[in-house]
Amino acid sequence: MPGVVQFAIDSWRRCNPDWIINVLTPATLGTYVDATAFRHVDSPQRLSDYLRLNILAEHGGVWSDASVIMTQGLDWLLEYLAESQCTFFGYYLEGFTTDMRYPVLESWFFACTPGNPFVTHWRDAFMLLDTFDSIDEYITWVLLSTDIQKIDSPGYLTIHLAAQLAMQHRITDDIRESMCYLKAEDGPYKYIVSQGWESEAAMRNLCARPDEAPPPLVKLRGSERGYVDEGMEALRCLRV
Repeated sequence: MPGVVQFAIDSWRRCNPDWIINVLTPATLGTYVDATAFRHVDSPQRLSDYLRLNILAEHGGVWSDASVIMTQGLDWLLEYLAESQCTFFGYYLEGFTTDMRYPVLESWFFACTPGNPFVTHWRDAFMLLDTFDSIDEYITWVLLSTDIQKIDSPGYLTIHLAAQLAMQHRITDDIRESMCYLKAEDGPYKYIVSQGWESEAAMRNLCARPDEAPPPLVKLRGSERGYVDEGMEALRCLRV
């Protein structure tokens, strides 16, 4: 297991000692979902998208990619959900969003109740992939009716397109009102935004201000993970 992934998982466990944390591996997938039921598994990322939507649509809970580092427990999330009475929580990316009626959701961290209506619609919109011969055909079909705003690389971010399809065409107003979002650039991506989205500068300056507390979640993209040394020194300020 890559060191950064282990660092992230260790942070979940340290910050949430009373939570049940299920780490999905090829050996454990069958416990939760039939991974062979999805025919468009053309990459590990696509399989991961299939897993997260199907597992949380049925069981609820919190999904976190193993590139999300926690600096504090998830009490803040539980308090936010209790206060807002929302049944879905996620982050949206302002840089991709041009219509705040349909904020462009990220998929690396979200939470929902079991059988959540939005996540169920999101899953169903994603699973429509299996009715097309290729990913490109699905994307072309989505574009006929759905404004994907500024989502780039739709072939890679197909799960983002599925969320937009669900939000713009499938869910009702009462479902929409049960959903809460926070801006990713103000939290998990704040350290990158402050450096103009430059990965090397972001990692170099991540721990440069020890007097400034990090946000509850810090999301590392692939480009940032490349600057993490074997000893995890670049992440020293995120150790809790």
